[in-house]
Amino acid sequence: MPHPGHVLRKERPLAGGEEEKRMSHFSDVQWLEFASRTVPPEQKALMDGHLDQGCDECRNFSAMWAEIVEINRRELNYHPPAAAVQSAKAMFEPEAGWRGFPRIAQVARLIFDSLREPAPVAVRGSGVSSRQLLQEATPFVVDLRMDYEPARKRVRLIGQVLNSVEPAKSVADVEVFLLNGESLVTRVPANTSGEFDLEFNDEEGNQLFVDVRGQKVIEIAIPPAPTERRGTAAGAE
Repeated sequence: MPHPGHVLRKERPLAGGEEEKRMSHFSDVQWLEFASRTVPPEQKALMDGHLDQGCDECRNFSAMWAEIVEINRRELNYHPPAAAVQSAKAMFEPEAGWRGFPRIAQVARLIFDSLREPAPVAVRGSGVSSRQLLQEATPFVVDLRMDYEPARKRVRLIGQVLNSVEPAKSVADVEVFLLNGESLVTRVPANTSGEFDLEFNDEEGNQLFVDVRGQKVIEIAIPPAPTERRGTAAGAE
């Protein structure tokens, strides 16, 4: 009589012309629990013994479920880069919403650019790795910080939309779009404080559109990464 922990799967003849007899096998669910190490110790001992007896069928099921559990474990540890997720989402966005931005947007006025400010003597001559920009489209001000990665030709842009008329009032319901020509590169929602963060390739033609829902769309030209030395640029102005 099979042990209560066994589930009878089928009958089969033993190899070598031996007399046919019943052999009980464990179920798929039990082999999944075995691979996941969730079976009780007594059950595990029975299943180990069954494998030691040379049951090829159950050995194959055990190996299969062990591989499935391992693949699932690796998948849970995989987290794609945030920039890749943003770009993938942007590819499937409807075109109608953002295609009209260049026609209706107000072009922001640059009121501050850290690249135009003289650098401290101690850091002149060093390469530029970041840049601070302040853009105005009344009643809003968009504060931008651009961090450059020349080796990867990538730019990380961190920004915040502020209300210059009512500074204490948070600017909510804001979405930011990065376009290059007629192509949508990426889009991100701002948080409840009007803050946003995105990453993109450093190339000419990038345009930032800040959509303050129900109020205004703001257009900002994204400057390419500076190539000259900061000390030289400061001295030339």
